[in-house]
Amino acid sequence: MGRLMIIIIAYLYATFIEYCVHRFYIHDLISHQHSEEHHQEFDSNKIRFRDNEANPEDVLATFDYLILQVICASPGIILLWWTNRFNALLVLAVILIYIVWTEIIHLHFHWPTQAIIEKNNLFKTLQWHHKIHHRNQKNNFGIGSELWDYLFSTKQTRN
Repeated sequence: MGRLMIIIIAYLYATFIEYCVHRFYIHDLISHQHSEEHHQEFDSNKIRFRDNEANPEDVLATFDYLILQVICASPGIILLWWTNRFNALLVLAVILIYIVWTEIIHLHFHWPTQAIIEKNNLFKTLQWHHKIHHRNQKNNFGIGSELWDYLFSTKQTRN
């Protein structure tokens, strides 16, 4: 299998893990804590901090959440490690890059700085997607991708 195909599959794997962890772990298992700590911190119309004194830590994922995503990816990486170590490391790298991507854009969703990324159409689309999620926590679980929301019919286009 070519390197490009490995990268595409790793990206899909990373987006699937992020969707599942956000939907089932964050919103089902610890939903009360998440709702109070994250969803209530923001103006529902703007998804920006209500209080200028808020901290980026209120947006960034906890270490446990990040480790959980890596743990969820581990079975696939371990299986791949037995057949091709380079490809396993490539998959791990793509997953880690995707995790960093979601953290960066999530921070910019809630803590806008007029950075160049905020002018990008993909960013604006994902920001709108996330804004709807803050209004209706049963939809739009993807942060860095809308793919699995489309596939699992959790995509809401209007608020």
